[in-house]
Amino acid sequence: IACMTARLHREKDPLRSKEMFSECVRLFQRYESNIDEQKHPTRLYADYGIALCRTGDADNAVRILEKACAAGATPPEAFGYLGLAYQAQDKWKEAEAALREGLQLAVEDPVLTRHLAVVLEKRNKPAEAAAMYADAALAHKRVNRLEDAAELAASALRLAPGDPQALVLAVEIE
Repeated sequence: IACMTARLHREKDPLRSKEMFSECVRLFQRYESNIDEQKHPTRLYADYGIALCRTGDADNAVRILEKACAAGATPPEAFGYLGLAYQAQDKWKEAEAALREGLQLAVEDPVLTRHLAVVLEKRNKPAEAAAMYADAALAHKRVNRLEDAAELAASALRLAPGDPQALVLAVEIE
């Protein structure tokens, strides 16, 4: 219940959300040794790792999310948070791999595409980053997050000023 409450309050009440994610971490730490005994531990590891990531514990988040991702039937957001945890550790190659894996499960996911674009830019892959920023802009436009879409299209154009997809998106969003 704590994890669900934390997610529900993430945008409207970030302080409450962080408190609830901290409560999730405390509960999972208390019962961590029992997770492997469960019939389907993947979701539990994913929720635990997400809570660790949300509370700023990247090292433990990586440890737990790697277990979730190795266990099979992993939710795409586990790969996304694993990518974020790797980013916090400046492990850009690993972050890219995790985010790409998540995108294989959730094609065109707005959050995963945005984070992958950032990682690609950080890894000095400007052409790939520009294309991914444009994809992220389109994904955000599809879910009616137009302000984010405009920002992402601008990032694509910053890296590739003549990118046709980014130019079209920038005009459509304005």
